[in-house]
Amino acid sequence: MDAERCLRVGYGHWPPFSMYTGDGLAGIMGTVLDVLAYKLNFCYELVPIGPGGWGTILANGTWTGLMGMCHRGEVDIALGPLAINEERAAAVDMSVPLFYDQQVISYSRPKLEPDLAGFIRPFTPLMWLINGLVVILVFIATCILLVTPSSWKSHRGSGSSSGLTRGLAVDWSVRETGPAGTWQRVYQLMLWTFGVLLNQSMAWFPSNNTGRVLGGFWLMAALIIATVYRSNLKAMIIIPKVNVPFNNLEELIEQSEIPYIVIGGGAVYSTFKAAARDSLFGRAWSNLAQAAWTYQEGLRLILYEGHAIIIDHTTILNVLHGSFSKTSTCPLWMTREVIMSYMLSVGFPKNTSLKDRVNPIFMSIREHGLINHWMHEELMNSTHCLTPPGSEPIEQRSLQLQDFYGVFILFGFGLVLSLLVFLLELVWDRLCNHHEGLSQSTTRTQPTTAPRLLTSD
Repeated sequence: MDAERCLRVGYGHWPPFSMYTGDGLAGIMGTVLDVLAYKLNFCYELVPIGPGGWGTILANGTWTGLMGMCHRGEVDIALGPLAINEERAAAVDMSVPLFYDQQVISYSRPKLEPDLAGFIRPFTPLMWLINGLVVILVFIATCILLVTPSSWKSHRGSGSSSGLTRGLAVDWSVRETGPAGTWQRVYQLMLWTFGVLLNQSMAWFPSNNTGRVLGGFWLMAALIIATVYRSNLKAMIIIPKVNVPFNNLEELIEQSEIPYIVIGGGAVYSTFKAAARDSLFGRAWSNLAQAAWTYQEGLRLILYEGHAIIIDHTTILNVLHGSFSKTSTCPLWMTREVIMSYMLSVGFPKNTSLKDRVNPIFMSIREHGLINHWMHEELMNSTHCLTPPGSEPIEQRSLQLQDFYGVFILFGFGLVLSLLVFLLELVWDRLCNHHEGLSQSTTRTQPTTAPRLLTSD
């Protein structure tokens, strides 16, 4: 190291690691740099990185960004911190790792919103299917046990009924006999079966022992089903479902509503760009909206333009910490799935003696827990924002019109269906009256033949 000059330290603005404040470098790496300057007794001058971000390798083998500055010897320390990979380790000397970080997907935090189909959410599709089958089976069983014996009785006559038939006889309000009466009884049983399920007051109830046993069990089952449905529906209206757009990289690629970005020159940028086009990372690169080359640009795209971003976990925690500290809000959320894990370190030009002097200090800092301590000070309020969407402390929420859209749609469908049935009844009644009128007119116009009287000659 040349003692006659200060060391040139390349840095980028990337909270919470490094932030230039005008008076010097703040953040975790600013503290690390001060420790190095004190331990090794050197002065330094700060050199901001130029275009290219942290740096990527070009086709001709040269580097851009901070990596290029370090590779060309324009800086003595590439403070970064830089993610370690094979290409970077071949271009510059990397110190022992200071941090371990992960790349995750971050996007605007999902909010509690009313669910249009909330009235069918209390049961899963399988449960709706099972409930429908149960209603059909109850209806069929009721018809078999009540209608069939009554039909036997109506066909055989009361005097010829067997003991079994007399025991199952039902006090029907329908007076017709024969097939017409049987179909009317089936219709009455259908109304009774569905009316009990909907907790409607029914004027008719089976009066024989078989009907009472079947009806009693059906009343109890319908009460349980309706109570569970009402309770779940009430809870889901008060606390609507939070719709999470995606949970992993595969789902992010498949959806098209939320564009996503990566940080230009970062580890993910280089990995995605070099991946095979038919691989998961390759497809992620093909569907990429754009790359953000600065911290400010990436922050603007995710906070104000609704983009998702693939970025390191620590950066998002810093955004959450700052937002919660100032406004008590949590604007972003992160997926649980990790895209990649990596180590972060400081870079030096090749064959410099500075690396061997810095590594023992870095190891001592890390082993004494100072890195974790400094990280905690920068991110302490971010933990308030790590509660999954929809699991926040429950607060009273006034019901909105959107909460009832699904019910209104169902009611409107019922009105349209009832109107169609009414029109069909009018048409059917008109056809029946027309047919009856034709029959009567044919009867009136049919000629009659007077009986001939037998006379004797």
